[in-house]
Amino acid sequence: MYNYWNQYIYRGPSAQEIQAKYMKHPRYYFAYGSNLNKKQMTVRCPTAKFIGAAELSGFKLVFRGVLDIEHSRSNSKVIGAIFKVKSKDIYNLDQYEGYPTFYTKETVIAKINNKNVKLFYYLMVNQFDVKPPSQSYYDSCLQGYKDWGLDIKRLQQCRNNSRQEQNTKVVDCGAKWDIKTRTKTINVPTTTYKESWQDTDLNQDSLFDDTKPYGFSSKGEK
Repeated sequence: MYNYWNQYIYRGPSAQEIQAKYMKHPRYYFAYGSNLNKKQMTVRCPTAKFIGAAELSGFKLVFRGVLDIEHSRSNSKVIGAIFKVKSKDIYNLDQYEGYPTFYTKETVIAKINNKNVKLFYYLMVNQFDVKPPSQSYYDSCLQGYKDWGLDIKRLQQCRNNSRQEQNTKVVDCGAKWDIKTRTKTINVPTTTYKESWQDTDLNQDSLFDDTKPYGFSSKGEK
C-alpha cells in the first residue's frame, strides 16, 4: 500500500511552446469589449502595448450576453482600441475568449505608422443569439470605453438594441468549454431557484464577471 500521493499540477504550456505556437501570429489586436478595460488588460495581457483608438469598418456591435461583432454594411463601424501583443498575451486572450469554440478569429490589413500590418480580432461562433449583458459585464466594458476616450453612446445604444431584439434567455457560454449548449442547455439559476449550486461557473453573472479576471479576485480567491 502506498504511503504517499504524487501531486500533479497542470501549469499549461511552457514559454517556449507558446512562443513557437504563435511565432507567425499577427501581433496587432483590435479590442472592442471587456478587453478595452485597462485594469483587466493589464492583468490579462501585461506586455500588451496600447497603440491607439480605432474603427473597424463593415461590422456592427451586438450583445449576446457578452459583446460580439458581426459583418454588416460597409459604412457600419465598430469603435475600439489597437494593442500590440506578444505571444503570451495572445495565448491568454485565446484562453479568455474560449478560442476556437466560443470565439473565432479573423484578420484584416490595417495601416499603423504608415505601414500595412495584419490586425486580428475575435467574433463569436454563434452569430444568432441576442441577449442583454449582466450589469457587471456592461460596467466593465463601459469602463474600457472611458479608459480610452471612446464614445459611450455607441455602447449604450448597443445595450438598448439587445433589450429590444432579445431572442434567448441563455448565453451560449458552454461553447467556451466546447459544450454544445443547443443540445445540453445550461439552465441559469434565478432568485427563486432553491438548489444551492456548487459549481459557480454555471452561474451566468459570475461566469462573465470581468471585475474578476478569469473568475478570480486579485488574491486568487473565487
